[in-house]
Amino acid sequence: MLPRPTSLLRLAPIALALLFTPGCAADGDDLDENGKPTLDGTGYEEGQGGKADGLSGRRGPQTRFDNGPTQVWNVTRDWSDRTSEAGLAWGANSGLSWDEKFSAWVDSLERNDDDTFVLTTPFGRNFDAPDLECAETAMFLRIAFANWYELPFFMEASDKGKRIYFGHMGIITADGDAWGQMPNFKTRYPDFRSQEPQVTADPELWPQDAALRGRKIGGTSSDAQTAFDGAHAGTYFDEIFLNKRVGYFLTIQLAFLGSMNLADSANTFNLKPASFKPGDFLIERFNASGIGHTIVIKEVRELDGTIEVDGATVAQREAEVISGSMPRRQGAWDGPTPARFYFLNSAFGGEGSVEFGAGLKRFRSPVNVDGKWTNVVLNRYSADYVNSSRHEELVARQEVYEELLPQLDPAQRMQALLAKVESDREWLRDHPSSCSARTRRETFFNAVYEAGESLGLSKTEVDAQHRTLEDYVFAELVYDQSKTCCWNSSTNEMYQVAMKYNECLMGEATDSECDALPDADKGMCQPARVFMNRDDAGDGYKIFADFAAANDKNWVAWSADEGCPQAGVAADTQEVSTVTDYCTLADVAEPEPSSCDTDQFQCDSDRCVSSTWVCDDEVDCDDGTDELGCDF
Repeated sequence: MLPRPTSLLRLAPIALALLFTPGCAADGDDLDENGKPTLDGTGYEEGQGGKADGLSGRRGPQTRFDNGPTQVWNVTRDWSDRTSEAGLAWGANSGLSWDEKFSAWVDSLERNDDDTFVLTTPFGRNFDAPDLECAETAMFLRIAFANWYELPFFMEASDKGKRIYFGHMGIITADGDAWGQMPNFKTRYPDFRSQEPQVTADPELWPQDAALRGRKIGGTSSDAQTAFDGAHAGTYFDEIFLNKRVGYFLTIQLAFLGSMNLADSANTFNLKPASFKPGDFLIERFNASGIGHTIVIKEVRELDGTIEVDGATVAQREAEVISGSMPRRQGAWDGPTPARFYFLNSAFGGEGSVEFGAGLKRFRSPVNVDGKWTNVVLNRYSADYVNSSRHEELVARQEVYEELLPQLDPAQRMQALLAKVESDREWLRDHPSSCSARTRRETFFNAVYEAGESLGLSKTEVDAQHRTLEDYVFAELVYDQSKTCCWNSSTNEMYQVAMKYNECLMGEATDSECDALPDADKGMCQPARVFMNRDDAGDGYKIFADFAAANDKNWVAWSADEGCPQAGVAADTQEVSTVTDYCTLADVAEPEPSSCDTDQFQCDSDRCVSSTWVCDDEVDCDDGTDELGCDF
């Protein structure tokens, strides 16, 4: 069994250490997308005897448990209902069902200057996005909407074969009892929804719950919220929910459920390739349990072109997506090029991943079936549904995406992908131990290589033009074989220490800080000393810690900031890499273009710009012609 993170002990004033006693502990060695312990999947398999078997779902908790002491919120609407009142993203008499309204709400969330979204609430209180992990982002959006509009919600997991439900009815077993030492939300925590008219009229009257504001999401060391100057997630939840029970519930739900639970057919269903809409998501899976990733579809726009899909003519489209990460971050908003890359990535629904639940998904919706909440595929979506057992059909979706989601020309595509590479570098500058960001950077670099090939550039030429020393210092690590990946409390100052050490080592820096290194160790280009745990005098980070101390820099000792079964490794393991050796980059000749073709280059003010070179001083740039003149 995995060691349980001590941060979960601070989930509540009650002794939540009891949550991890054998009677209620998560079963098995399952980690979510960022190494956090999660509950097991349900083992549910959609029936193969007919389509209806999968549409009808699996019977869940009895509806009579709704009003018991474990209740988080009461239910007054169904997802298929159509009501006339105007709302967050729809007008009066919109004709939309509540599930369609959820999609409209996600679509309506605006982008801010930090390339994340602004969360709108029914109370006129709008805030920049919460800092969450990727699967947490998908669950948070659905739960928030369900609570605000009193809609049913539950997800199912298992603990040593016992069915566990997380939802509007609380966190309960199949018998309706609170699971383990989970709280009775209804009797323990306050609900101020009766004050909605007053606080909507006067935001200054918003009620606060001091205990909730001090709560963290369990399972990791930090849930610092950018929107509230680093306060805990409980503060964020306190500011958006009048029903404070929901905030407490989220600090637990998000700690125990991850991408493997979203991939579970008991909770979500697979979509046909042309049916996605805002609020759906792409799931990356490598195994039935273990790490993965979740990408929420933010916007979908139809384009002028059309293609044939299953005998029907459908419009081509482009999507934009949002995703969290670990350490937790505000949902990063990515445009059509990165989104297309996720759709076509084999780990998000290709061969070898769909059998683990990867691919394009949508939440099932709870309905009352014979007195039991049952997560079903709503009737209006039956034509969008694909049974999880139909692996060939699921894999074939990626062939459709190739045509359904047209891509930019190679130069524009490369620029968009390089922007994603730089975004992950920026994240690493503040979180140098982040293995997720290292992996994302290299994943997008692989797409950059493909775009470069279309421009006639070899991988070596792409590396020579776009690789930086920091890519080598913060090289990709094997997640479950590297203790660095469990360490979320590293800092920008530590990033600077690691970079300065390497710059001194290679003779790229010669200032007084370099005096801390022996002359014999520095002054020539050599392999970078990767920021990672190495078998070094009992301290895997000794070379950097000593360098920091010699230069009066702060160094934070390693800590297991999340579930870390690999904590005992003597040394981290680097991913196998074919990146061009850093010391040879300067010797790679830069290709010289013969012209500025508008298919590959763009006008940028007075310059003719491509992803591979920029015309310098003598430039004649005219974007009104087929050829852009660049004189050298």
